[in-house]
Amino acid sequence: MIKIEKKDTIIDIIEKIKFYKWKNLTLKFPFWHPILHNYISLKILKNKSWKKNITIITGDLTSRKIWKQLWIKYSIIKDRSFIKENEVNDLLKYNFTFIWYFKFIIKKYVKELSNIVLQNREINKIWKYTKKYESKYNIWFFIISLIVSVLLFLFIFYFAVNKTYVYITPEITIKTKAKNFIFKESINNVILKDDNIITIKPFSSIENIEKTFITTWIDHNSIIKSKWEVIFINNYEEEIKLLPNTRLLSKKWLLYETKNWTVIPAATKDNFWKIVPWIRKNKIVAKDFDINWYWIWNKWNIWWNEILTLPWLKSKKIKLYAKTFWKIKWWKNNYQRILLKKDIENAKIAIENELKTKALKKLKENLKKENNLNNTNWEILLIDDIIKYSNLEIKWIKNLKIWNKIKNFIINWKITIKTYIYNKNLLENKLKNIIRDSIIEWSEKILSINNKSLRVSNIIYKKNKPFEVKATTEVEFLILHDFSNNTDEYTKKLKNHIRWIKKEEAKNILINEEKISNANIKIRPFFINNISNITDNIIFKVVE
Repeated sequence: MIKIEKKDTIIDIIEKIKFYKWKNLTLKFPFWHPILHNYISLKILKNKSWKKNITIITGDLTSRKIWKQLWIKYSIIKDRSFIKENEVNDLLKYNFTFIWYFKFIIKKYVKELSNIVLQNREINKIWKYTKKYESKYNIWFFIISLIVSVLLFLFIFYFAVNKTYVYITPEITIKTKAKNFIFKESINNVILKDDNIITIKPFSSIENIEKTFITTWIDHNSIIKSKWEVIFINNYEEEIKLLPNTRLLSKKWLLYETKNWTVIPAATKDNFWKIVPWIRKNKIVAKDFDINWYWIWNKWNIWWNEILTLPWLKSKKIKLYAKTFWKIKWWKNNYQRILLKKDIENAKIAIENELKTKALKKLKENLKKENNLNNTNWEILLIDDIIKYSNLEIKWIKNLKIWNKIKNFIINWKITIKTYIYNKNLLENKLKNIIRDSIIEWSEKILSINNKSLRVSNIIYKKNKPFEVKATTEVEFLILHDFSNNTDEYTKKLKNHIRWIKKEEAKNILINEEKISNANIKIRPFFINNISNITDNIIFKVVE
């Protein structure tokens, strides 16, 4: 026998075979050797064995089909001496199914019996043989022991030992449970004793806010604008008259305008017939906005010797323009703001939204403090229009009037927020009891209840004094099938469906069930590949 190492390649194995002299060649491979699963490698091994009878010993069963195609023997027990070898124990452990093992036991006992008969040379006269040599009782004891051993083997492996463990991961289902409750305000703090009534109580808070707002309108007349004289240059041979408020544009897109008429005589020619432009002075004043209607603030001041053109007169801007001969300054940022009606209206809208947000935040903080102090779990009832705002009081600064010249103004506003709260723990416990009563006993199992999904989905009716509302409350919960219950009909059906079939086929059947997410099967003893025929020996275990 040649022992093959796990690191040996096909070349190493051929070298070992080359020096083997006997015709019957036994190769012992380690488990999961790569050559055993490669048809080309086994084909080479068969051809290079020089007509030797190859027998492969290994614990790997998955490559048997390849060996059969190449007519390679595997795990063959030929005689008693071969049985006594240490390698046989590995074969029994890895390669034998029940049928193989049963054949092996029968063959072993038949061999024992034939040896006794042949040694005494009386094959057809067993009775005389036993009587003559006084071994009758020994032979019958041997036969009875054989029968008892076979029956005991059948009982152990097929009735006592053969068990199938099915590890099931159930499919998680999300369900929604709805229930109509009456949320009713208690009078004199009396707790109402009814399964369908949830006691609510009023809860309120007062919040005030003071904020300063800036007036938006600017009194443009209060601003001292930049102004000075410029010279107008006329290169045309005709007189130009510019109306008052004629606009002039700087290179930085600043606008200026004339205040008076500007009459510029026609240009003349000198003795060399060269045009001599006429120059005329006039005053200009900065405008409030630039050419794009943007407020320009302190950009009105410009330096001397800067060209000012007439916008939109592209054909004449080269020959007719103005020019600063001194820097234009004297701008002062002493503007005044004016309070308008829209400023007050915008301030009311802004402060009202902010005040409501702040009041609601303070209400929730006060409710949280009360819950921590009393170890309770009161929550705001989540229905429409449950939060009310009232007692809005506005305080203005003194002598505040529209068209007053002020830069800012102050609004002080107080508000009262009121709502109704309920005991969330009480409602959750009632819903949990309803959910437990709705599931199928011993078949379904609640995994968890999503308390964050608690909501009011529908209002049936609502009335005041005392406040009362009937609403549909919903909550989501996770449910799965309880496969650990052996009395469940669905579990019994699955066990009967997979009994006495192959392991892989049974796994595919289970996975295709809508209530099963995943399944894993383990069979004892390990060499049996079929599910147990006895339903009591099929044990379902839940893996969550």
